[in-house]
Amino acid sequence: MTRSRSSTPPRTEPLSSRLSARWRGRPLPFSDLSCPARSSGKDRPPAQSAARGIRDVVLPGDLTDDGQPGAYDAFARIVAPHAAAGMRFYATFGNHDAFGPTRRSLGKRLTAGAGQPVRLRRQVGLSTPEALMRLGDHGLMPPAGTSLWETPFGRDPDPARRRDAMGLIDASYLTEPCPGLWLLMLDANIFARRGARWSLQADGAWDHALAARPYLERWTGDCVARARQAGKAIVAVSHYPMVASAPPAILPPAERLRWAQRMPLAATAQRLAATGITLHVNGHMHAPAESRCQGLRNVTLPSPVAAPGGYAIIGVEQGAAVIAHIPQPPTPDFDLARDVYAAAPEAAALWQGVRTYGDFLDLCLAQRFR
Repeated sequence: MTRSRSSTPPRTEPLSSRLSARWRGRPLPFSDLSCPARSSGKDRPPAQSAARGIRDVVLPGDLTDDGQPGAYDAFARIVAPHAAAGMRFYATFGNHDAFGPTRRSLGKRLTAGAGQPVRLRRQVGLSTPEALMRLGDHGLMPPAGTSLWETPFGRDPDPARRRDAMGLIDASYLTEPCPGLWLLMLDANIFARRGARWSLQADGAWDHALAARPYLERWTGDCVARARQAGKAIVAVSHYPMVASAPPAILPPAERLRWAQRMPLAATAQRLAATGITLHVNGHMHAPAESRCQGLRNVTLPSPVAAPGGYAIIGVEQGAAVIAHIPQPPTPDFDLARDVYAAAPEAAALWQGVRTYGDFLDLCLAQRFR
């Protein structure tokens, strides 16, 4: 049976390389950091956000490489100095952050400095309950001093009381990071048992989310109605797109097909639009895109570690949420491993034209599709 998907050509807003004063202090979302177990954090956006006067940072998932304890430790090291300085983080899970009720054994194939392959066999990805506690200080538990924090099940943050009909944790929550703006952070990670293993339903994720957690549809509509009654703007955030978008032109045919497989059905987009939510921000796709279904505008964020790198800033103007796209600024130390990569004969010539982080991301993208 052919799956009908909602698709609208992406509408690209002008990119701004600098912020006007009206954006300072606004929530800033960026996605798909994919922190490895070892990371200095120098090339990560929090420092750039602080320089722009950003106080509230929204993280739509994929904060870690594959949910390893060491990757969560690296993420904590990156955000800790900024949190200590007053920056606040609001996170939700992506498909790389947690693996359902149980841990998952992982294997990694890497390359050593001399170019020889190395396989790491004793890696582990955390379960969702473990990951929830790791990110508890970043919105998944009530932040200190907040005037609004709730889940689809009430105001009790106890993980035992935040479970869907299958008994799996739903990490969704609603909060107000700044006066006038509500953030609806939605957990669309749905797991199905496959033998002894739990499998994440990441393709068409929102199709599975509405099927497994129909209460999210009702709760979203209720949050929208209450926000309007209170004169608040409301933005929904999850890891996965709510409305299908067209793939970027740079993608080859095989990748275009893969892009389409990740998109939700048109019927799913229509149901989500009917809740009244008008702006949804997601990650997952690693490239910027925009699509619409009825009154719902879906903005897919790029990743700061993919091409083209970037993020976005959300503000409130005349009672409505607005969003501005920001290209990735100059990133120091992106080429720390240049000598190692360039030691391979086939790579030396490729690196000759790499002068900036943008050049490096373009090179990675070109080699991926070569």
